[in-house]
Amino acid sequence: MSGLLDRIADAFSSANDPNVVANQVAGAGTNTTFPHDLINQSTGRNYYIDIQFQEYQRRSIFDRAQLIATGGIQLPIPSNLRDQTSSNWSESNMATNAAIGAGIESFLQGKDNNKTLGATATQAGVAAATGFLEGGIKNLQEKYTGGNLYQLNGVAQNPFMTFMYQSPTFKAHQFEWTLSPRNQSETETLKNIIAQFKSNMLPDIKSGTGGTLLTYPNMAKVTIYPSGYLYDFKYCVVRDFTVNFAPGGPAFFNNSGAPVQVILSVGLQEIEFFTRSDITGKGISPVGGIPTNQANDIMPGHHV
Repeated sequence: MSGLLDRIADAFSSANDPNVVANQVAGAGTNTTFPHDLINQSTGRNYYIDIQFQEYQRRSIFDRAQLIATGGIQLPIPSNLRDQTSSNWSESNMATNAAIGAGIESFLQGKDNNKTLGATATQAGVAAATGFLEGGIKNLQEKYTGGNLYQLNGVAQNPFMTFMYQSPTFKAHQFEWTLSPRNQSETETLKNIIAQFKSNMLPDIKSGTGGTLLTYPNMAKVTIYPSGYLYDFKYCVVRDFTVNFAPGGPAFFNNSGAPVQVILSVGLQEIEFFTRSDITGKGISPVGGIPTNQANDIMPGHHV
């Protein structure tokens, strides 16, 4: 029995998180590069974006998860590099929140030990809401009985609004490339790249389920080279992929019938949000818990 419990605990441990097992990627995969001379280290030509696709695989809840490399795509750096960071905030009535907060404080101080924390906060919130409802009814009575003193005196009731933080958001990225193959070999490479994007963003039928279950699409690890002065990516999924095969009107090679130019548009969605620690250098890398960098700590009150 203890062995089974150990296996269940191990199944739900952090070691099975896709970010933690990222350094255990099995297989090398195959990189597809366009144009063929995009990367040339000897001449210093090493500016490109690298998109590595990985399949998250876990045969059962009792097995350790692993990432299987399915291949990557290397393209020129897109012309539009925008890194947008945003958070979710909401407006809230301060009076109601203050009443709930007072109830929680009362519980923590031991004044309501015979109640649960949720019951204490709920009671405080109901009392606050009841007070606002009674006040609203009174205001309606004053308004429709000719007693609207606020309007007559040119004033309005203070709603005591505040702005409450909710959560960070998942970053989204949109990239576009205009690509023109110079020969038949690059034409075939471009065809393969289009197929790679589509294949990695779509699910498949889970074998042995009679078509009732689907597998998950593959994840993408994106890196812009050289790194250090641009921005980093968490693991992404491909949300949308568009190909324009005739951006300047229909134009095709005579010998093959392939388009002479295509525009690829890719929408990526990160599946993990950034925290302050990721930016300050104290964060933990998705790869095996290694510090993201060795940036010096910024001490409180110290201007840099």
